[in-house]
Amino acid sequence: MLPNPVSTTPEIPTYAKRAPDGRWDLLVHCPHCGAIHHHGGGAGRLPSLGHRVSHCVGRDRAGDYILVAGPAGMARPVARPRG
Repeated sequence: MLPNPVSTTPEIPTYAKRAPDGRWDLLVHCPHCGAIHHHGGGAGRLPSLGHRVSHCVGRDRAGDYILVAGPAGMARPVARPRG
């Protein structure tokens, strides 16, 4: 059996909150463009994390990452960025 190659896909701490419809809203600080991106996390008891493609504007900045639990835990309320 061949060894698995080392992944270069970054793991990004993710913050989650429940949307009014019961689904998880996942927020990440993008390592590719520096913006805050939102991803859906399903409607289960816990948010669905894992591999995502970034929502960067412009293909030259786009990339992917792996969503992992944030340092303060997953069900942490997060204020939406004002703008």
